[in-house]
Amino acid sequence: MVDISPFHAVRYDLGPNPDLSLVLAPPYDVISDARREELYAKSPHNVVRVDHGRPAKGDGPNSVYERAAQFLAEWRAEGVLRDDEVPAFYVLAQTFVGPDDKTRTRTGFFSRARLTRFGEGPIMPHERTLKGPKEDRLRLYRATRMNLSSIFGAFQDPDGTVRAGLERARSEAPIATGTLDGVKNELFRITDPARLRELEQAFRAKKLYIADGHHRYETGLAYRDERRKAAGTIDPNAPYEHILMFAAAVEDPGMVIFPTHRLVHGIAGLDLAALAEKLSRDFELRPLGDDPAAAFAALDEAGRTGNAFVMVSREARHLLVRRKDADPAAGADLPAHPALRDLDVSVLHGLVLERGLGIDQAAQAAQSNLRYSKAWNDAFAAPREIAEVQLAFLMNPTKMDEVIHVAESGEVMPQKSTYFVPKLPSGLLMSPLG
Repeated sequence: MVDISPFHAVRYDLGPNPDLSLVLAPPYDVISDARREELYAKSPHNVVRVDHGRPAKGDGPNSVYERAAQFLAEWRAEGVLRDDEVPAFYVLAQTFVGPDDKTRTRTGFFSRARLTRFGEGPIMPHERTLKGPKEDRLRLYRATRMNLSSIFGAFQDPDGTVRAGLERARSEAPIATGTLDGVKNELFRITDPARLRELEQAFRAKKLYIADGHHRYETGLAYRDERRKAAGTIDPNAPYEHILMFAAAVEDPGMVIFPTHRLVHGIAGLDLAALAEKLSRDFELRPLGDDPAAAFAALDEAGRTGNAFVMVSREARHLLVRRKDADPAAGADLPAHPALRDLDVSVLHGLVLERGLGIDQAAQAAQSNLRYSKAWNDAFAAPREIAEVQLAFLMNPTKMDEVIHVAESGEVMPQKSTYFVPKLPSGLLMSPLG
């Protein structure tokens, strides 16, 4: 069962009907140095100063994190940030235009969720993580003792019970709004004890599948273990036993996944004719024209009955459709577990990137020969517009039931297997860690 609880959030206090647009920031891991400077210029209180502060000349290894803690302390002392007086669940409605140009609204809610290790509890991952980002977040936890940004979880709600409660909250006035990167965010609060209990009880029989924030979740576990060791005991009510969690139902009309396309670079002596011959053992190669919209439609159609990709080089474009009579030896390059074996991302990484191009798993993890693009038209044009990009492989999105199947199986997908839109902004609220 998922153990969630209401909490006293730390929130910006910007007066009546607050607009948080100037203080919100994207998640730390998608902020470039240039974007960080833009966010710094927006407001002296933009959350980026604590969640992903810029380094300064002469900094020591922990200076950025110490400044983050100092900003938090000053802002709380000045009343820029305040603690909510009563515990609450916080409902967030995000209205956005997706990469497919459709407008949707995704509704979910923030809670504190009790931390459990992967494989030992009801909170499950679906992607691999890297060491570096976890070390950065752990230092920030130690310095600030604050959950500054939320994990994003998905849950199943086939009868709509939870969603009905969230829509009820949305019928009231929002406690804050804010627009970031074209996404309209509206924050609502549930404080009625009966409604809080109702939502807590509804989650007792549910599981949470992490959609985004795997690094932060694992950091939360590491920090919890440090605090337990320092305390010499386990206090189940300690704030650090929990993590800030946003959860949305997989049935929500705004819960959508988009693909992340692969761009290949740095392959010495790349021979496209030889590559085509290799790939033809496992795929039909169907020529495509220069129209990205037509290529999109062809991939969508082919993907309904099997694995398919669009491969773009400077010279040509092809639809790759996995053959029913594929080379039996290819099985050695695919994951053994059935939950992973036939996923588009597994087939692309195993049969195309590794078997066809020789980009092994270590190189994939290190991004030695790979970069990523979320925009279809940009990825389609990349080999002809970016000198170092040799090939682009465009994908259909991973399906939500595939994410759940992998998580339930205890397996993980390669990184960048899912792209949940929109991202959760930092700065809506924070959760103290005690």
